Amino acid sequence: MLVMSRKQRECFVVGGDGAFDRLLKVTVIEVGKDAVKLGIEVADDVQVGTLELLRQISGATPQRRQALAG
Repeated sequence: MLVMSRKQRECFVVGGDGAFDRLLKVTVIEVGKDAVKLGIEVADDVQVGTLELLRQISGATPQRRQALAG
């Protein structure tokens, strides 16, 4: 696990090739007392969600998965 510090409005990128086409860009939007708000940019065909939602979907029936995925 990579651990890094970022200040508000700073970002980091993940992935890419020699031309540095980023696969994922994460920006710190706001730092609060109990939470950090992040902005996540990826290609339109990449799904983004919380681990909790992924676990909920993976344990659901196919019909429930479709409903949870929206």
